[in-house]
Amino acid sequence: MGHYTTCNVCNGDDLIRLTEIRDIPVHCNVLKATKDEALRVQRADMDLSFCRRCGHVFNSAFDPTLMGYTGHYENALHFSKHFQEYADSVAERLVSRHNMVSKEVLEIGCGSGEFLQLICDKGNNTAVGFDPSQACHVPPGRTDQIKIVPDFYSEAHQDVKTDLVICRHVLEHIETPRAFLHTLLSAAKSNATIFYIEVPNGKYTIGSDLVWDIIYEHCSYFTKPSLSRLFSMCGYEVSDLSDAYGGQFLYVEASPGNGTDLSEHGQQVSMNNLISLAKRFGQVYESTLAHWNLEITRWKNDKRRVVLWGGGSKGVMFLNAVNACASFIEHVVDINPRKHGKYVAGTGQSIVGPSDLNDIKPDVILIMNPVYRDEIANQLTEIGIASNISVVSAPE
Repeated sequence: MGHYTTCNVCNGDDLIRLTEIRDIPVHCNVLKATKDEALRVQRADMDLSFCRRCGHVFNSAFDPTLMGYTGHYENALHFSKHFQEYADSVAERLVSRHNMVSKEVLEIGCGSGEFLQLICDKGNNTAVGFDPSQACHVPPGRTDQIKIVPDFYSEAHQDVKTDLVICRHVLEHIETPRAFLHTLLSAAKSNATIFYIEVPNGKYTIGSDLVWDIIYEHCSYFTKPSLSRLFSMCGYEVSDLSDAYGGQFLYVEASPGNGTDLSEHGQQVSMNNLISLAKRFGQVYESTLAHWNLEITRWKNDKRRVVLWGGGSKGVMFLNAVNACASFIEHVVDINPRKHGKYVAGTGQSIVGPSDLNDIKPDVILIMNPVYRDEIANQLTEIGIASNISVVSAPE
């Protein structure tokens, strides 16, 4: 095993080892200004474990001292129309379901405040957001409704009390989730405060063919049983626990309370399924790597020009895990203009915009996430690119 021999959610020690992944970049989303810098990024190993007691997946070799989210950390998804529509629907649901009108809102890991702006616009709310990655950014042109603090949220900020607490895609980065959720409770203005927490869906990660979601920054991969167990242990009353975004995300809506574990009903059936997925994951991961090394090598031998679309975590992990990509794929396309002119951590591909494809003239475009296939196809049509599209997935 790695450094940890018990689950970081329930302290269970009945673990299944999923797989070990060697020598991967510590940060997938820290942009590098030169290829040389990108090739020299810090690396570490992952040792993925599954807890039979609560269904949690975690990196037992995680080293929190390697983490840093200041500076040029860039993982914004809001440049995608598909993701914008999803975020808008979440904001609309939260405002209407919980009557968040003229209320105070807090978001942990708010980025430059795009989601907070939706919440404020839909309910005439005021908001404060915390995100250390904003320390090096020029403050965005937000309204007076929003204040962004370029810092981690901690006990030092317990004077902030709000009606709605939002934490989207942050909890999976935190080594001690129980301590974090206990601290977060202090942000409640009253027992009526609503907490909305969203994370990647661990069952989707170990049960689907998209193994590229596994990154060092994520020390945890929550499943419905482990997420429900965590919130009930920490004194929350869970009102909703569901998946979203094509099954790729999980979300919890909760409030301060005595703790209700929604996963208890039918939990054994769910756990048996998760255990089955955990036992086969290592084989699936290795066969997926082998398949894509062969596929990339075939395209290379056929002298096909291949680019990868998606300079986020999935794309970075694919390029670092599939060795055949190293001297063959030269460019990564991303619609986020803040990534253009930068280089991929660990492998050094240049990141370009969609319009650059007219000069590159690729034969094949690899897509990292199937939910964006139609959106990408439409963009390619608009710029006159007729390349073949291939979604990166596991072999049949």
